[in-house]
Amino acid sequence: MKGTVVGPTGDPVPGARVVVRNDPYCVDIEWKASRPEENDLLGEATTDAAGRFKIDWKVHEVSTIENANVTGELLVFAPGHAISFRTFSMWYPQNFEIKLKDEVEHEGTVLDDQGRPLADAEVLLDCIYNDPSMLHFVSSNSEVTCLLHSSIRPRVRTDQAGVYRMPGLATKQIVLLQVHHPKFRSIRSLQPVDDASPTKIEPGQEGNPFGEWHNHYGRPIRMPLEQKIVMTAIDQATKKPIEGLEVCSFFSGSATRTDQGGKFEYFPMPKEYRRQHNELVVRMPGQKTWTPVGGRAATTDNPTRLFVPKLNSIVGTVVDDQTNHGVEGVAVYIGRPESPGFNTTYTDKEGRFSLNTFSSRVSVSLNGPKLGYVLPVRKQTNAPEESSGKVIPEIHTRQATFRGDQDSAELHFALPRYPKVRVRIVDSTGKPVAKTIAQMSANYSFTLPVSSTESDEDGIVEFDIDRPIIHSSVWVASAIGVGIIAINGMPDEVPTLKLEPAIPIKGHLTIEDREGNVRDASDIQIYGELADPKAWSPISLATTDKTGRYTIYLGTANKLVARCIDGTAMLLF
Repeated sequence: MKGTVVGPTGDPVPGARVVVRNDPYCVDIEWKASRPEENDLLGEATTDAAGRFKIDWKVHEVSTIENANVTGELLVFAPGHAISFRTFSMWYPQNFEIKLKDEVEHEGTVLDDQGRPLADAEVLLDCIYNDPSMLHFVSSNSEVTCLLHSSIRPRVRTDQAGVYRMPGLATKQIVLLQVHHPKFRSIRSLQPVDDASPTKIEPGQEGNPFGEWHNHYGRPIRMPLEQKIVMTAIDQATKKPIEGLEVCSFFSGSATRTDQGGKFEYFPMPKEYRRQHNELVVRMPGQKTWTPVGGRAATTDNPTRLFVPKLNSIVGTVVDDQTNHGVEGVAVYIGRPESPGFNTTYTDKEGRFSLNTFSSRVSVSLNGPKLGYVLPVRKQTNAPEESSGKVIPEIHTRQATFRGDQDSAELHFALPRYPKVRVRIVDSTGKPVAKTIAQMSANYSFTLPVSSTESDEDGIVEFDIDRPIIHSSVWVASAIGVGIIAINGMPDEVPTLKLEPAIPIKGHLTIEDREGNVRDASDIQIYGELADPKAWSPISLATTDKTGRYTIYLGTANKLVARCIDGTAMLLF
């Protein structure tokens, strides 16, 4: 990703912090709110004197839902300007011009349970809403950014008068704040940024599902008084206190450590949320991952003790069943196959993985897609003909059972490969065309091609796939020639794609933003939707250069609509 950051008047903004992060509410990204202050950054940069930035990062190939449009979020922080944010597809190179707005400082007051000013309360920015109609979305999109449990969310403290001042906001916005104080249970509060923000948000109304958190909209935030629970973490096997155990309450999102006697304090979750969420997660000394432990179930016998079961470890490998080589980037998780659980990891370069659990018996499952391999996904509805209720092969789920003193288990998976899709490319005389790039799109996918590959000396191209092929198209568009062939299902024989001479069409692309500023549209991918029943999905045609110029290749019979990948322009040929 690269781009330019400018101010309200169009002048470059140097020294701005530009951050790329996981969209926390995109189901394709592993993220859990019960991980306190999880570092969700994929990359960051600081703008230079001309306001330019560039960020490189690696997109995980694994997705827990079959959707190539995995989204990330871009945020810009610059002193004197409002925080800027937008979501984008993580699969495409991006080139942004980000125009910042002037900063508005939101001011509010925090009171204790008696209505007195509460000093030294920590106020964190959880969400920013540009559009009041989007209040029912606790998500990240063009109108909402959600910073819950993010390492980058702004935070301030109240002064002796209980007043906090949150900079970096814009006029008319609404913010969701989280307030912490050691003597009170944490609370969230919806607040207008300034006088231009909406004045009425009724508690419990449609679009405001947060109940008591928003009862003080536009008024001082009053902290609920609730006594902390003092508990002792006990090793269930040895009956001894556990020192240094990190304990996190799902509701507060803040963690504490047990002392030498295993004691810790925390505010309990409100009753209305206990049925929906596991109350506590813990992290053993030396461990990197958090593991849920039953809050109420673990304290049934004695409400002052948290009995922590023996921590069991699961290690294993995922390999190619043909080569026995490890497969990198496969999601491995504890939970039901149709619903990935809390504890998830990815295989490394050798195909190895490691998980921890307090349970004596768990299901460990694999998740995809992964190019070339048969893997279950949570949703398979690419085309109308496909069923959304796919049967998940047993080979992708294993049971781990721990008996007696056993505290570790090994699980190994061998992944079957999908057969490759092979196509022979020839010219108009029937001669094989070597070293030309062909692309394949599949199943009405309005996203990236499944893969691109180069033909060998015999004109053969081979494509890896990660799902059954129902309708796909293989396409060549270069100076050598152009052509397209439709493939229905998995072909038994190698079909032939015959190219016709190419006609180059050159052009220059500019983009006009909402303020009327025109710029060269550099590094934007152009896709084509062919007026041809053989073309099942858009085909990648070209990428504009730094000056916005492009060249696409068409045949004499082609009619085409070319779209910029971000939807900002449309070209008709």
